[in-house]
Amino acid sequence: MKMIRCLLVLFVVIWKAQAYAESWGAPQFFYLLAKADTIGIGIDGGSAGAGKSRINNAVFWLGDPGTNHVVLSLRTVGWDIPWDPTNAVGDRVFFWGVRQGWNKDSTNFTFRAMPYSAWELREKLIQAGSAKQTPTPSFEFSGNFIYLTTNSPAMVSFLSNAVHSLCVEPNLIQYSQSLIPPLNVDWENELFMFKADAHMETLKLGWGEDEAFLVHVLDSPQYPRRFRGSALFQLQKRFGWSETNTVPEL
Repeated sequence: MKMIRCLLVLFVVIWKAQAYAESWGAPQFFYLLAKADTIGIGIDGGSAGAGKSRINNAVFWLGDPGTNHVVLSLRTVGWDIPWDPTNAVGDRVFFWGVRQGWNKDSTNFTFRAMPYSAWELREKLIQAGSAKQTPTPSFEFSGNFIYLTTNSPAMVSFLSNAVHSLCVEPNLIQYSQSLIPPLNVDWENELFMFKADAHMETLKLGWGEDEAFLVHVLDSPQYPRRFRGSALFQLQKRFGWSETNTVPEL
């Protein structure tokens, strides 16, 4: 009976978080970012025709076919993405997506947890092999974009940290810490669009990652207390920690 209650609670949390994310602008941002072989930032140069927007001074992260990582490539050239008429020429644009895709070996896609995190998906893509072909700006792009309508250091820092820790130099601790800024913001904050997705991704990391990671979250004051409590719950249920353990007061 206790297991059934836990499963019901888990289902409700997943359902509410996904619905919440879809309502506020950036559903599954981290999951989509994990699959990207091209990521970049540039300036909206106006319509390029055929439903496209010209992006000037674009700086790209391009997929490395040898590792499935994304490596920084300073290609300050123009590029086209799907056009959004609600945004102004001169706005900064962050874009990411797939040009060539990844070679997938299904035998490598056994996940530690369900639902699995974007971190684990990226890990599986790296393990599976290489990108099909080196992505270059000349190929058609299938992906997503976010307009940065203000020159916000917070938004640029958040996106840069997520890209770097998930795709450029993957690091689990740094990636989990990159999720923290949106977790406690209210609806007036520009990072609010990532709040539900970051919340869900943080929970998924707790469900799937190892004991050392959970101990890090439990003992680190930068994580909101509810996630430290969730880490303790996982340590008790998955790694046999005593029920008498509590979240340290920091």
